[in-house]
Amino acid sequence: MNTTYTYKCTVADSSGKIKTVYRAGTNKNEIISSFSGTSYIPVKIELFSSKTVRRSSGKRAKTVLEFTQMMETLLASGLSIKDSLEITSLIGTKKDDCGELAGELLSEIRKGVTFAKAVGGMNSLFPPVYRGIISVGDHVGSVEKIFPRLRMYLETSKKLRDKFVSALIYPSLVFFISVVGTIGLAVFVFPKLETMFSEFGGEAAVLLQNNIRKLQTGIGTFIICLLLVLSAAMIIKKAAGRNTKLKIRMDALALRYPLIGKFNAEWQTLNFAFAMETLTAGGVTIEAAITEAESVVTNEAYRTALSDVTSDVIKGISVSEAFSRHQEFPAYMSRWLMVGERSGKTEQVFAQIRTYFQNDIEKYTSWFMSLIEPALIILVGMLLLILVMTIIVPIFSLYGTIL
Repeated sequence: MNTTYTYKCTVADSSGKIKTVYRAGTNKNEIISSFSGTSYIPVKIELFSSKTVRRSSGKRAKTVLEFTQMMETLLASGLSIKDSLEITSLIGTKKDDCGELAGELLSEIRKGVTFAKAVGGMNSLFPPVYRGIISVGDHVGSVEKIFPRLRMYLETSKKLRDKFVSALIYPSLVFFISVVGTIGLAVFVFPKLETMFSEFGGEAAVLLQNNIRKLQTGIGTFIICLLLVLSAAMIIKKAAGRNTKLKIRMDALALRYPLIGKFNAEWQTLNFAFAMETLTAGGVTIEAAITEAESVVTNEAYRTALSDVTSDVIKGISVSEAFSRHQEFPAYMSRWLMVGERSGKTEQVFAQIRTYFQNDIEKYTSWFMSLIEPALIILVGMLLLILVMTIIVPIFSLYGTIL
């Protein structure tokens, strides 16, 4: 029995435009023959490798979003997943790995793998939430209908991420320049000032020398502490990846940090509510839906709490009470779950929870953007004030004694 491979084909159309398409076959001759009678002329045929896609990790989010948008449009026209992947693979160009992504998934499906398993096996491309939601769609028997929800989720995430990144670019740049400039002053300028003014003598010169040494010591201590903190964070992260109990403890702390912890908890709840809304709409029972929705949660402590909730629900405890027993979940969710129990409209309740936390996260992002600039101005102002009080004022005092 001949083995079927996926080939990456560089072809030219009738107008001479170069495109990249994907074809399945047992050998290159068969692939070349497949272009007979078409408007494409093969230029280069090579065995497809998924490493090509994985190298473009910097554009992963953009690629996945565009892939989802294309698949949603094609599936909405009545095409099957396989046909949609084939068309999407033809659209890709050398500058766009969206076609390569579709080509890799298509090659897996042709091997007999389901679409959900093919997506689940591409950890380096699809984020955990994406793989989890596709798995949810496969569970309810409607992967095709999951793409509009996925597209909405990815567009919302991209909007929040872009707002957050744009808010950080300016302050990060200013902070970086301030730190580099301060280090440059400590290494190159301060020693020369100390040498220059030490020859004048007097109390002002001694004060200037002492201030310069204190500043140098403070800057050095700050750099060492920063490096130690970064090193400790990397070590703890690696250790948590190997030790499940430590991972749960660290993730539990991440949910309790002031401000950041609340944002993290709400982000996890948004993903969970999104999956639960989809599952309950597909007729999945609440306890089974919670188990399936665990796959979209990235915080281990939050996921462990969900497992405990499932166990409590199986024992006969109400869903709202089971959720209220755990600090990992926002109180808002428990209140609305009680409403869902009384009204019997579970899907609408999870839609309400998703909408609430989506709006709340957008509010937090806007709030952060409005505060980051004045905080940066205060930080830079304090740095300048320290430099003026410790360096500039003693220099003027020294000049006053000379004159």
